[in-house]
Amino acid sequence: EEPAKAIHYLALCADNAASLDAHAEAIRALEQARALVEHLPPQERDRRSIQLVIREAQSLHFAGRRKEMVALLVDHAERLARLDDQALSGEFNFWLGFAHSWLGQRVEAEACLQRGLLAAMRAGDTAITGRIHRALATECVYSGKPLQDAIAHARQAASLLERDANPFWLAQALFTLSYCCYFAGAFD
Repeated sequence: EEPAKAIHYLALCADNAASLDAHAEAIRALEQARALVEHLPPQERDRRSIQLVIREAQSLHFAGRRKEMVALLVDHAERLARLDDQALSGEFNFWLGFAHSWLGQRVEAEACLQRGLLAAMRAGDTAITGRIHRALATECVYSGKPLQDAIAHARQAASLLERDANPFWLAQALFTLSYCCYFAGAFD
């Protein structure tokens, strides 16, 4: 019970730090929490570990530490596979694909984002599905795919993210849609 409580409170501290853009502190708290996961009952370890890794990946992204993000997520892929949880798989693959995209790793980004899209859709997770469509829109632009594909992904992202409580991702989707339309000359 004590490791579970410690993990819970460290995760709360990390959430609070991340909400204040103190991502270095959030990462440290999540690393401490992950170190305690092996003290949990065996049936809880994989799920809790993946939940913490996803939170840490987000802070690593906003701290600009994308190579570390990829390494962290890849190191935990086996745990994710054991869970067979579509919602976690969608979010995990979103962050992994997003990191690959930022690093210019087009093939890996596309593969992860497509895996994440299928998982998020199966789970009915519209927020993650929207984020992935937004990332796929930017991947279309970066990889030289038709701008109409990018626009379709960006429109789908904006539509899905209008329902999300987090305005950050809707703003990202709308920005992506605007520059895709601009590049394509689609002003209607």
